[in-house]
Amino acid sequence: MQIEEVMRYLGYKKDHYDQQTLQRVREIMEVVEDTIVPHWDFQSFEIQKWSKDRVALTDLPFFLEGESIAEHLQFASHIYVMAATLGVESERYLLRTQAVSMADSMIVDSCLSAYVEEAADQCEQEIRNLISDSEELTFRFSPGYGDFPLGVHQEMIRSLRWDRILGITVTNSMMMVPSKSVIAVIGVEKTGKQKEQKQAMMPCGNQSCEVCELKDTCNWKK
Repeated sequence: MQIEEVMRYLGYKKDHYDQQTLQRVREIMEVVEDTIVPHWDFQSFEIQKWSKDRVALTDLPFFLEGESIAEHLQFASHIYVMAATLGVESERYLLRTQAVSMADSMIVDSCLSAYVEEAADQCEQEIRNLISDSEELTFRFSPGYGDFPLGVHQEMIRSLRWDRILGITVTNSMMMVPSKSVIAVIGVEKTGKQKEQKQAMMPCGNQSCEVCELKDTCNWKK
C-alpha cells in the first residue's frame, strides 16, 4: 500500500507529515502487509434488459435498481460484479489495537482502508486483463452510491456465494462484515462509446430537438 494513501485517510495533507507519525505508520503498514492477506472474487454477467432506473442481468435473480447505476451502465455490453475483503483477521487486529491504543487504532483503521482499496484495484486489474483492446471499463460503482440501494449487497453475497468464498456477510443494518470489504459493479463498454455519445448530443445534452419540451423556445435553435 502507498503511505500517501494511509496519510490521506488519517486526514493529513500532502507533505504535512511529522516524522514521528510517519515512522509509526510505516511500522503498522508492515504489520498489516505481513499478517493480513486480501482476497477477492469477480464474476461476469450479460445485460439482459436496460431501462433508465433498472438493469436486469442474465443468470441473476435480482435487479440493479436506481437511476444512478442504470446511467453508469448505459453503454455497457456486459458487467463484472466484484468483491474484495481483508477477512476476519483485519477485524481482530483492529479490535486488539483499540484495546491498547486509540492513537494506533486510528492508524490501523487507515492502513486497512488503504489496503482493501489496493486489493480492489488489483481485482480490477485482473478484470482489465480479460477485456479486449476495443473495450474499456467504467469505474467501480458500489451500492450506496447515488440511489443504488445498499440492500443489494445481501443479494449479491447470497447469489455469488461470497459468504462462503470470501467470508463476507451483511448485518441487519446493511453493514458488511468484515467492515474492510468492497463490493462494486464495473461495466464493460466499447472504447470511446461515452465520448461518441456526448459528441452526438446537442449542446444542451439532448440527442434530438424533437424530444425536448423546450424545442419551440430553445435559445440553441435561434
